[in-house]
Amino acid sequence: MLDAHRLDRLARHCGRTWFAYRWRVRYDSPRGVELQEGFKLAYARAFRDLGDFVVYVGDGASDIPAARLAPAVFARSTLRERLEGEHPRLYPFETFHDVIAVLEQEAHRWLASSSSTTPAEG
Repeated sequence: MLDAHRLDRLARHCGRTWFAYRWRVRYDSPRGVELQEGFKLAYARAFRDLGDFVVYVGDGASDIPAARLAPAVFARSTLRERLEGEHPRLYPFETFHDVIAVLEQEAHRWLASSSSTTPAEG
């Protein structure tokens, strides 16, 4: 779905599924260790710690800890309700077109205001 909206260069991380008598899913950390919980938070923290500018898109209660780490959040449903008034860059969205519109308008300014070097480069 992201590719269809020209968002093919975004880093994406998801659970790995397979069928062995029933559907199974495995969530690995950025280091390749299987996680029982905290998958979204592990990736948001890893990207942030590498010096990346994290933009979070989500809608549920399980997104809240990871979204709180991101400088910019696109939210709907439960996530929006919980972060309303708390997060300084909270953007409502219904479709990815809403996300794209804000990114096209704000991304350059966000990146210019954040550090351009990663901890490894500094």
